[in-house]
Amino acid sequence: MKKILLLSIVFFCLSSCGSFKYTTYDVSLAKVETPQNVKEKYGTTDVVVLNESGKTNYKYENDLFNIIWYPTRKQLNFSITNISDYSIKILWDEAVFIDQEGKTGRVMHDGVKYIDRNNSMPASIIPKGTSLDDIIVPTSNVYYSSGIGWETSALVHVNQDLLKSNPSAYEGVTIKILLPLEIEGIKNEYTFEFDVYNIQVK
Repeated sequence: MKKILLLSIVFFCLSSCGSFKYTTYDVSLAKVETPQNVKEKYGTTDVVVLNESGKTNYKYENDLFNIIWYPTRKQLNFSITNISDYSIKILWDEAVFIDQEGKTGRVMHDGVKYIDRNNSMPASIIPKGTSLDDIIVPTSNVYYSSGIGWETSALVHVNQDLLKSNPSAYEGVTIKILLPLEIEGIKNEYTFEFDVYNIQVK
């Protein structure tokens, strides 16, 4: 799975008249829900907007770790750095993708074969002082197309006809990732909420 560090997303599709149309939209990290016990132990946290090489990325940080998100059309790329004195585990079997309609589903990450996407996944361990670059893909978005091979659909599903007739149809759309992290033997669930906006058909 190719890592593409693009925030402005382009989705190409073939229309019935045979010409290519595309949908564009932006994704931004809006807020993070954190476990109450973590807030009490490690203090309050903020979402920070980063501007690097003309691209806007989003960083969340507390006294345990920081994570930078690079959303793309089909996946959520991220880089997490352990700044604590303990190892951190990402519990992949308990991670959840929440789509724009509020439906939940499993996720897969880098190194997992498409055909194994529904199997149990071992935790990723991040020792203190180290970083992990990874991706998140909803398993329900992965499918096999005869004659083409494995395909992955977009994170956000847009009906172009509806959008054309009602430009505000997708206002307020969000997607979320529940990412369980085990720290000092305790599971802490972080929910990262992303706003999807500026959706257009061109």
